[in-house]
Amino acid sequence: MNNRVFDNRDVGIRLQNNVLVEGNTVYGQRDGTGIESFDAGIIRGNTVRNNRVGISAGGDARAESNRVFQNEVGVQVNRDAEAVGNRVYANDTGVRTFDSSFRGRIAQNLIYDNAVVGIELSNLTVGNHIENNTVSASSADAIRVNTASSDALLRNNILQVDAGRAIVVDADSQQGFVSDYNLFNITGGGKVGSFNNAEYVTLFGLVHRVGSRHKQRGRRPAIRRSQRHGRLGVATADADRS
Repeated sequence: MNNRVFDNRDVGIRLQNNVLVEGNTVYGQRDGTGIESFDAGIIRGNTVRNNRVGISAGGDARAESNRVFQNEVGVQVNRDAEAVGNRVYANDTGVRTFDSSFRGRIAQNLIYDNAVVGIELSNLTVGNHIENNTVSASSADAIRVNTASSDALLRNNILQVDAGRAIVVDADSQQGFVSDYNLFNITGGGKVGSFNNAEYVTLFGLVHRVGSRHKQRGRRPAIRRSQRHGRLGVATADADRS
């Protein structure tokens, strides 16, 4: 707790089992990782910057309430790990999944001003929850789903894009995809998303292309995948829902 850890070649802090790493400032592992857990433990309330990877949480580890910025990758998680309540900004990639199948949770994070993508989801499997995040991107994409992911569940997220795309789902990652009750703020040259290699500039363009089963007057629509038809449909969310 309350350590300053910097300029190590590989890893600044490595933890295993049920260790708590809290309140440290970790920076300067330019070819390595700031804080790393292979299997368990809690990474909480740290300031992590200027590393190749800021925080790497694997197994059952949990990264929560950290401030993570100016890394190549801000936070990465795999297997059953969780990234919850972090502030992740000014990285190349904000939050990503990596290596083995991810069935954990990415939730309640504030993710903004990352250069390439806010959240990158690879190798997802049943049980993942990507929910209640706020992702803002100026020129980057907000969320990408790729690398043969399945059963991606995006729910109750707020997505703001100015020039990129809110949600991009690769052709090999659409099986079981659900995006429900997300709110979109698309400005400038931003697009709602890309599905089946087709880009949609506006949400209403998406509705016109694939149809709507759930549109309701006076409510803001959100993309949803139809379980019955295996197509993209439209669900709704209250305009002030967060």
